[in-house]
Amino acid sequence: MIKSAIIHNPDREYCYCAGSGNFIIKLRAAHGDLSECILNYRDKYMSTRIPGIDKEISMQKVASNDIYDYYETAVKFDGICMRYYFILKDCGGSTVYLGNQSFFDKPIDDIYYMFDLPRISREEEEFTVPEWAPGSVVYQIFPERFSPDAEPAANDEHWYQSPMERCQRLGGTIKGITSHLPHLADLGVDVIYMTPIFLSPSDHKYNTKDYLKIDPDFGTEADLTELTDTAHSLGIRVMLDGVFNHCDPDFFAFRDVLENQENSKYRDWFYIKSFPVKWEMPKKFTGSFKLPDYETFSYFGGMPKLNCSNAEVRDYIRSVISYWMNTAKIDGWRLDVADEIGHDFWRFFRSEVKKINPNALITGEIWAHTSTYLQGDEWDTFMNYRFYNAVRDCVACGKYPVSHLANELSDIRGSSNRRSWAVLWNLIGSHDTPRFLHLAGENLQRLKIASLIQLTTTGMPMIYYGDEYGMTGAMDPDCRRGMVWEKSRQNQEIYSHYKRLIELRKNSPALKCGELKFTVVDDAHGILVYEKYCGDEKYCITINLGANECKMLYSETNKLTGLDDLMHDRKFDGVLQPLDFAVIKVNS
Repeated sequence: MIKSAIIHNPDREYCYCAGSGNFIIKLRAAHGDLSECILNYRDKYMSTRIPGIDKEISMQKVASNDIYDYYETAVKFDGICMRYYFILKDCGGSTVYLGNQSFFDKPIDDIYYMFDLPRISREEEEFTVPEWAPGSVVYQIFPERFSPDAEPAANDEHWYQSPMERCQRLGGTIKGITSHLPHLADLGVDVIYMTPIFLSPSDHKYNTKDYLKIDPDFGTEADLTELTDTAHSLGIRVMLDGVFNHCDPDFFAFRDVLENQENSKYRDWFYIKSFPVKWEMPKKFTGSFKLPDYETFSYFGGMPKLNCSNAEVRDYIRSVISYWMNTAKIDGWRLDVADEIGHDFWRFFRSEVKKINPNALITGEIWAHTSTYLQGDEWDTFMNYRFYNAVRDCVACGKYPVSHLANELSDIRGSSNRRSWAVLWNLIGSHDTPRFLHLAGENLQRLKIASLIQLTTTGMPMIYYGDEYGMTGAMDPDCRRGMVWEKSRQNQEIYSHYKRLIELRKNSPALKCGELKFTVVDDAHGILVYEKYCGDEKYCITINLGANECKMLYSETNKLTGLDDLMHDRKFDGVLQPLDFAVIKVNS
């Protein structure tokens, strides 16, 4: 038994509340090392001498990659405090007992050598997310490029320019977004997330000048209210981008610093390194630059970093949160560069948001995978770039074999809180990445496979505007082209694919929020088969990323032959062509 690989901590990651009197207990072990994992638990205050006071429950292996296996079980307990330990059996026939970070060679009968679960305190720490969020379909909009007030003409070369140059203004507006909400409702979108819309001198608006004003390039506050009202009437929620890490140099507080230097009453709103503080937009980028006299985003002086630990800064941000949530009735925030702001601020932020609307969603931008922010007191979820990287590298680029994708998705499941797993924003592209179709060499089948994986994976799939019509584009700014509204520019085949997948997802608890199990991972032939299941409902997704036709001669897929392929209106014959796939409902 590889004891050094076994991990369990009685914390909010490995032992957490899932509803009053219900708890999830987790354990991680080396891949293939254990043959059985059993939880033994009892009431701390009941004598160990009472016969049958302890109970045992077999833990299920819920995820595996090539390094670890993850075990979980649900436990009901309504006493004051639970004590527990694990009975671990390996494939060689040996048995050990794990309690309170120590291993023993016989059952543990002393509660002080067991792990501790105080019920009430764990219930008070329960990680909850908005009831509407799990499995919802998110649609990201870059407002400047989505739609002007009037739909662009078919021959509008300015709107449909490609490649897109930096700092172009195409004229997208909030009214333009509102006018196309019926399209999003028809597609099956549940949530729209807009990149920043507050006053800013740039096209992207990530350098905010005034957080309490809508940029006139996009419209008015009344336009935003009309958008949210119309979206809500269609069953669509609206989320805004909160850029609280940094601002524009013309933001009132930083402008005061530039004008009054050491005497500015706002000097502590920022991280000033030295005075005098200077800022001037470079006329031309030469490849070298002097670091600013203050902390910034990405060393760029045009985005001075806000000191979010400062009480006055927090008061200002509180006013921003309150204003837009109360006046425009937005349904949540996506938070830019969220990992570069401290945990204490996000606890403050969550408290302020949830006071106004407990059902508002908080999504952090972070490009690394971590549970640090998902402990129930900061964010609800984050943009799942680990998912993006895995799908990109295996499906678009062919950089890694299918086992890499299976390993990554399995580890995401195994390392996640069940509730956070159901709301992770699974994306295959965003305003910060090249379009997936571009990365895939304009191969439409690869985009179909990527969106298939995205829309059959538990979580919140985030569709980047235009992917449903096969939009392409290289890295920023080219990934931010004008949305294709002219039908001759739209790929209706990929649109039908997206719409069918979303329809299947919405009608299936298994596809939307079910458990995930990989049954065939064949690197030699590029074959990937996984099951999504919930209760008695089970779907099987089969994918051929290989270069050759493949007959599915696997014991795990024999039962699929003759069943309906729900994506192609055909019977599955057990054969997949290169870059082919099938979605099969196994039972009902």
